[in-house]
Amino acid sequence: MEQEDIEHKLTGGNVAGKVVRIGATVRKPVTDSTPNVEAFLLHLSESDFLHSPRSLGRDEDGRYVLEFIEGETISKPELLTLDNLQQVASIIRELHRVSATLPISRSSSWNVAIRPDAEELICHNDLGPWNLVRHGSKWVFIDWDGSGLASRLWDFAYAAQSFVPLAHGGNPEEDAVRLRAFVDGYLLNEHERKQFPQLLSRRTQAGIQRWARIYMLDHGEYWRKAAEYVRKHASGRVHNLGFVAHGYRPTLQMISSLARSLPKSRLPLTRLLVSYSITKRFGGRFVQRAEAFLRGDYVRGTMPLVLRDQFSLPYSLQQPVREPPSRS
Repeated sequence: MEQEDIEHKLTGGNVAGKVVRIGATVRKPVTDSTPNVEAFLLHLSESDFLHSPRSLGRDEDGRYVLEFIEGETISKPELLTLDNLQQVASIIRELHRVSATLPISRSSSWNVAIRPDAEELICHNDLGPWNLVRHGSKWVFIDWDGSGLASRLWDFAYAAQSFVPLAHGGNPEEDAVRLRAFVDGYLLNEHERKQFPQLLSRRTQAGIQRWARIYMLDHGEYWRKAAEYVRKHASGRVHNLGFVAHGYRPTLQMISSLARSLPKSRLPLTRLLVSYSITKRFGGRFVQRAEAFLRGDYVRGTMPLVLRDQFSLPYSLQQPVREPPSRS
């Protein structure tokens, strides 16, 4: 037997049966959903989407053949930089753009593990770091067996939770910055940013039952804790996911920029805002009100005497940053 004909069993997938590598190819058992997955990958390839493996038909044993992708998956997503996160999100945006050009049939057979919130287009449905292979500048998503009808935000929310990552034991302040970079990389519009926090919580919660049934303790417990972390910090008081995204450091930058555009007579009040930002760690909502107040948009006496310290993910994601976040 030639060296390139030797089968090497591949592990790690949750959906397909026995998967092997032979040379530069991957061989998988054919299922009811394989023809649709194959057609989807062919469409991506023909549309010059560079981040999916090429579909190569069937072998002599009737197995589905795909291109083998050299490289390593991401074992520690927390080490991804903000630029990395934006790059991943932009790849997902391009995937959804290309997918939307493929006509869909709701009678088609797919193997979607978790029921989505809506059926807008064909999605990958498992866009996690364990399915992103990197080899130099080449970044490719693998394991398309669970692709099928879903919504863009449902697919993207799963990726956000997985790549930031948003998990038990995380730091909400740091995670807020990373989540903001991911959302900005996808270029969510204002309406989508308002919807996203609630959908993110729902999507994370949806993982509990599915993976608990498959892995009992390991995956089920992970998703239970992840869902609780996202639910707890998706909105509420200080130290949630929306804090730093429009919180301490960006607040000082916003006030500094505002101060440069104001008459000198109003600068003492600007310094007061900076002091409050440092001592109380007020965020975006406070600065939004303060900016309106300083510019004269508030009639005297209407500015709330009690400054609110509410930080919420919905607010922090509503306004895209104009430049990519600096690395922290």
